[in-house]
Amino acid sequence: MRDALAAAIGDWYRLIRTVAAQAVELGELRADTDISQLAFEIQALGEAAVTTSRLLQTEYGTAYSRTAVLSRLRALSPTPELLPEE
Repeated sequence: MRDALAAAIGDWYRLIRTVAAQAVELGELRADTDISQLAFEIQALGEAAVTTSRLLQTEYGTAYSRTAVLSRLRALSPTPELLPEE
């Protein structure tokens, strides 16, 4: 079970890295973006959202995680005004 879970999380993390790298190549994120750091942050915020909503049965974790990811992407985007407000 542990190996299957680790493989699934690893696949998700690699997907986030791939999409972020493509965004850099397309000029949607700054060239100096640390892809591994960004992927880690998005993954961590996703885990926080799940933990908060499932274990603590609150809805604010999802909203806070979304806000945090959008804020991070705005900071890395050459055109942050194209991202949704919230």
